[in-house]
Formats: sequence, structure tokens, C-alpha cells
Amino acid sequence: MFWTFKEWFWLERFWLPPTIKWSDLEDHDGLVFVKPSHLYVTIPYAFLLLIIRRVFEKFVASPLAKSFGIKETVRKVTPNTVLENFFKHSTRQPLQTDIYGLAKKCNLTERQVERWFRSRRNQERPSRLKKFQEACWRFAFYLMITVAGIAFLYDKPWLYDL
Repeated sequence: MFWTFKEWFWLERFWLPPTIKWSDLEDHDGLVFVKPSHLYVTIPYAFLLLIIRRVFEKFVASPLAKSFGIKETVRKVTPNTVLENFFKHSTRQPLQTDIYGLAKKCNLTERQVERWFRSRRNQERPSRLKKFQEACWRFAFYLMITVAGIAFLYDKPWLYDL
């Protein structure tokens, strides 16, 4: 089963131009080529990056946000099962006729139903803390990648002599 999938996944017509075959990319005459199996290492790196991001957000971005006075805002909505079911299964933006029908079912005014839906939509929006954590992570990640790129390419002659 695995070998069948592997043979299908690495078909030459998916990955290579028509004139090149995998046998052309084997090491010969002192030339060392990249192997397709080297792509497998990206999967553990992706999981490692996710772990690093969570640790960064928890131990760096959150304390930094607290030092700047950014707090987690909790938006609460009064529980209403009829409105919640409509919100989850039908639409987040009900029409006026829907609002009228829901108001009759829940013994609320139309204005109260509109407020409930607005509050429920706002409850799903990310808080300022989440936005700050995301921006902080992006800044740190892009800064780290830029510094690493400069460090790796600094001593390469083809960087300066184009």
C-alpha cells in the first residue's frame, strides 16, 4: 500500500519537466543533487514551528502585552438556545423577516434580537490581545528570518557580484 502511494506520488510527470527523469538527478561525477526524500524533513520543521509559536505567544507576547496594558476582553452574550441555533445553522446576519419570527419565538423585541446577534458576532472577533500576539509573532518571525538570511548569505561571493 505504502509503495503504491509512493510510486504514484513521485511520478516524474508531476514533478519534472518532460525531458528530465529521476535517474538524471542521481549523484555522479562529483555532483551531489538534492533528493526528493529531503522534502520529508519539512513536516517535523512545520510542527516545531507551531510549537515555537505557541511558546512564544504564551511566554513572550502575553507578558509584553500586559506590560503595555493590553488586556483580554471577554465578550459575554446572554444565552438563548433558539437564537444560538439560528446563528450556528442558518446565518449570522438574519433578514428582517427572520428577526421578526425569532422575536416572536423568544418573547423579545426585534431590537433585542438585533442586539443579541450583533453581540454574538462581536464575540467571535479576535480580542486585542490575540491581535497583539499575532503581530508580535509576525514581527519576531520575519526579523529572525531576515537576520538568518543575511547571516547565511553574507560571505557568499555571488551575493555581491551579480
